[in-house]
Parts: sequence; structure tokens; C-alpha cells
Amino acid sequence: MAWAASLATGGATAADGYDSYTNARFDYTICYPRAFTAQREADNGDGRAFKAAGGGELLAFGAYNIRNMTPRQGLDEAVADLKKDGFDIRYTALKQSWFVVSGAGTVGKHADRIVYQRTLFKGDTVITARLTYPAPRRPPTPPSSRN
Repeated sequence: MAWAASLATGGATAADGYDSYTNARFDYTICYPRAFTAQREADNGDGRAFKAAGGGELLAFGAYNIRNMTPRQGLDEAVADLKKDGFDIRYTALKQSWFVVSGAGTVGKHADRIVYQRTLFKGDTVITARLTYPAPRRPPTPPSSRN
């Protein structure tokens, strides 16, 4: 599944096949592919889920950084949480105000799923976009030929 999301910085446009969601409570905008259908905004106004046919799900949400976490601490916590959920972490990136983590599910309800999360630290808030989708199906490996 090809996708791109631009978190809090603009980027993709409606002309590119994307729609946008703006969250008033935490002052962020995310662009998402039109293949995703927006679900109802959370009752507390922190974000929204978007679902795609075939099992893809994008979650966009904000929170107050009441624990004064740094991006490093946020990354460490996200990695620990994803590992606890059965994901094998394959990639991380850390910058001054954001981090990215991605991995592949190996067990439990996330087996055979891919996760990609980007979290942005903005003032006293933390904004997260997390995409999960089914891992691409691989063709079966043919048996080795013997002569």
C-alpha cells in the first residue's frame, strides 16, 4: 500500500489525491490519501481514525505533554509499547522535535501487519500519526529442484 501523510506541515494537496483533517483542539493538520475513510472524531476532540479497504488504519491524535517528555523519551516509550504489542522494530529516526518508528508485527493481533508512526513535539503538545496496514503477501517459495 503506497501512502504518504504530512503531519502539521502541509505538503500533500487535494489535487494529489489527498484530503486533510484539521484538529482544532491541538492545532494540527494531517493530509491523508482519499482511499482512507474518516471515522467520527474522538469524543474528547484529540483526533480521528481513518480506515481503508483492505485493513489499513491511520490514527491521528494529539495530547498534552504533561510528563514533559523529550523526543528521545517518547521514542523509547513508543518502541517499548510496540514491542509489547508484538511488533519487531525495524527502523527508528530521531530529530530535535520529532521521531519515527516502524516495524513488522510477528505475533498476536498485529501479526502480518506493518506499523509506521511519526510523533511531533510542538510546544506543550505531542502530535502522533500512526499507520498500520497488512504486510504485503509474498508468493510461496518454490521447493528446491533436485537433479
